[in-house]
This record gives sequence, C-alpha cells and structure tokens, in this order.
Amino acid sequence: GESFHYDSSVYPAWNDRYGWKSVPGTPFIFEPSGLMEFPVPVTGYPVQFAFSGGAYLRILPWRFIEYSLDRALNNNSLSMVYIHPWELSENLPSVWKGNYRAALTRYPGLGKMRKRVKALFEKYAENMAGMATCLDQHTISLHYSLNNQD
Repeated sequence: GESFHYDSSVYPAWNDRYGWKSVPGTPFIFEPSGLMEFPVPVTGYPVQFAFSGGAYLRILPWRFIEYSLDRALNNNSLSMVYIHPWELSENLPSVWKGNYRAALTRYPGLGKMRKRVKALFEKYAENMAGMATCLDQHTISLHYSLNNQD
C-alpha cells in the first residue's frame, strides 16, 4: 500500500497547544517508522517559536521573518517555508466554530499571504530548492526514537 515517506508537522519547541521540544530542530529520521521528518523552523531566541509558515508567516512582522530566514541561511541551516493551501484562497469562508483561540490565528493576515509568498520567491529564489534536491545535497543521518524524549 501507499505510505508517507516525509512529514513536516513536528514543532520542535514548547507551545501551549502543540509542540514536541525534545525532538531535534534539524531534519531527522523517526524510528521505528523510518519517516523522514522536517521540523518546522523555529527561532533560536530565548523563547522559541516558528516564523516561516502558517499563521506565523501571516501574522509576524515581515522584517522579523526576513531576519530569521537570513539568519538560518547565514548559519548554513536547512530551513523551509510552508503554507497551507487554504491560506492562498481569496474566498475562504469565515467559520467561527469550535476553539475561539484557534480561530484567532486562522484568519488574521489571510489577505497578505499571497503577497508574502511572492516576496519570498523574489528574495530567496536562488536559495530555494525542492525536497529531492535538498535530500541529494544533505545526508539526513540523525535518527530519533521515542526513547530519546526528555
């Protein structure tokens, strides 16, 4: 059957709704499944939080996003930008059901997401590569299992 080989849903820092602070912040192979995990990039400041995708990309100040991406590039780190397809929708219906706090991060900044994605491509095009290229250029040798948890 079909299966997943890559994932990018691990948030390698503490968050009150999600997060797994014991995982590495760099790509790793999750054992025993062999799933290659590309953690969401987080800042290296005293309080770690994501900056390059989802609500973070929509809500945080643009200068901070640029600074964080530039810092990752200057450190020669593998980094990524991620978007959810619905964030590019021009006609996303506003549905305020369920968790109100989650809804507060779901809708702000939607109107500027297309502009931000375009700006990322314009500024960082020479540093961008598809996953296959990244995998060819970098050996992912770090393995992580549930036994590594803190």
